[in-house]
Amino acid sequence: NFTSGQTIPNAVIAPLSTSGELCFYSQVDTHLIADINGWFPAASSFAPLTPTRLFDTRADQGQGAVAITKQTYGGANILRVKIAGAAGVPTAGVGAVSLNVTAVDPVGSGFATVFPCGDRPNASSLNFQAGQTIPNAVIAPLSAAGEICFYSQVDTHLIADINGWFATAAGFTPLSPTRVFDTRPGEAQGAVAITKQTYGGANILRVKITGTTGVPTAGVGAVSLNVTAVNPTGAGYITVYPCGDRPNASSLNFTSGQTIPNAVIAPLSTSGELCFYSQVDTHLIADINGWFAG
Repeated sequence: NFTSGQTIPNAVIAPLSTSGELCFYSQVDTHLIADINGWFPAASSFAPLTPTRLFDTRADQGQGAVAITKQTYGGANILRVKIAGAAGVPTAGVGAVSLNVTAVDPVGSGFATVFPCGDRPNASSLNFQAGQTIPNAVIAPLSAAGEICFYSQVDTHLIADINGWFATAAGFTPLSPTRVFDTRPGEAQGAVAITKQTYGGANILRVKITGTTGVPTAGVGAVSLNVTAVNPTGAGYITVYPCGDRPNASSLNFTSGQTIPNAVIAPLSTSGELCFYSQVDTHLIADINGWFAG
């Protein structure tokens, strides 16, 4: 989703046509950029689905594949949704689902967390400002009952679309969202202790991912993250990559002073590390929600 004149990214896991093609539709004229960071074999643990509306909490919109109470959600009012058995997702054998989650017209600035119900983790899946319509891709593990919970810090409408699911114990291991790091001095360290400062330009943040947050020390090819830029000093972009030579690709775009997240599936270096490059100085947050076997 976008507004006039905006530069905004989102992660997309996209099923291909039988001829290996994708179509990109925009409601209005815009320039488009696409960067690729991996592919799933047809017979892999990931089962793609044609994007399907799961739910929309707005009263003037139709129900999706799962009927929910039409209202805003926020604070202690958490939306609980049964995913297993809906929208082409099997009733059993599903470890996680690939979603696009959108906040619509929140009453204030805040964040949303998508988690497998139970205890809510200290992690964000989506950040927003008052009145904004903004999406983010989310790979979300299911509870044992096949449910997902949607928490918002403030009241907002929510939309969720699904584009695939991951089989249990077959290549992708979902994790309850966990804070890996937060560069802001006023916030607690995450699972990986880093120097608390802004990062940008030649000052690249290098983080060892393997052996932390439930990620094994070996056998890991890539991780699924939510990466957030907080209060950058100017407009720019972030690239998350397996260290070494930095690729000509963006993982996240931002404007000055913005707080904005994006989902990133990031391959690890042979030493289990990731590098976080920002074009200009900014604080960074990373939360992890799963890993892919190497």
